[in-house]
Amino acid sequence: MNLSLDPHYYLDEGLSPALAVGLQRFKFRCTRLPDGTADEVSIRRIGDEHGRFGVWVSRDLGSVEQHRRDILDAGISVALIRDENGSGAKHCFLVYTFAYQYRETISRSDVPLYFEVTEQMFDGIPNAVVSRMEL
Repeated sequence: MNLSLDPHYYLDEGLSPALAVGLQRFKFRCTRLPDGTADEVSIRRIGDEHGRFGVWVSRDLGSVEQHRRDILDAGISVALIRDENGSGAKHCFLVYTFAYQYRETISRSDVPLYFEVTEQMFDGIPNAVVSRMEL
């Protein structure tokens, strides 16, 4: 297992590969999971490589719910991007904002963390809203 305390973000196939490249350019540790990889395989890999500092970033609520036991067994963190019909630009905004704002929170935690990331408009201005999620 990699003992770095910095989170390593693993983007599920439902998110653009360009997001991983962008996060890497901004010095975030990020990997895009290969298309077609079974979720349970990805979850196990994240846990083996990074434990609670590995963050599975997914848009698929059904997969998160279906693989709840795998997530808990692997001891990984999760960021669920809740914008099923959004554009790539919106996903970029939500993922980057989450990664930037919660990097230290994840690094300092003694346990895996679970987040839901959504967009809300305040006075016509889009904001990323991150809330804790129960698994």
